[in-house]
Amino acid sequence: MVEGRPDELKKRIGADTVRLQIKGGEDPHLIRKALEALTAIPGVNDAKACEHGSMGCAEDIVVYGTAEENLLPAIVRSMDAAHIEITDLSLSRPSLDDVFIRFTGKQLRTDLQKAPPRIAFRSRRR
Repeated sequence: MVEGRPDELKKRIGADTVRLQIKGGEDPHLIRKALEALTAIPGVNDAKACEHGSMGCAEDIVVYGTAEENLLPAIVRSMDAAHIEITDLSLSRPSLDDVFIRFTGKQLRTDLQKAPPRIAFRSRRR
């Protein structure tokens, strides 16, 4: 179990979160090759594969790093050197969803969450 204030937890996973899709991302050997290349980049704290079929899983790999402005170019160069084609790439600051994924290795299953009951108030006029 991990505890802390939201801002502390976000700082613990790194300054940046990079989500990328790669051509052939359903191939576990290619994902493993990409993860090996990504974790060798200075400033990368961690890289995780996304489970295909998980709700909210739009990317193949999530990278957590602190290289700031140098992180994206390093990722692109690393994937190019490994002959892995990037089809989509995005950079963001950590969110609480990223904290959850980082420490549990799982995506949030929003399809299983029930919507709160709706409460309606009507005014009575006399």
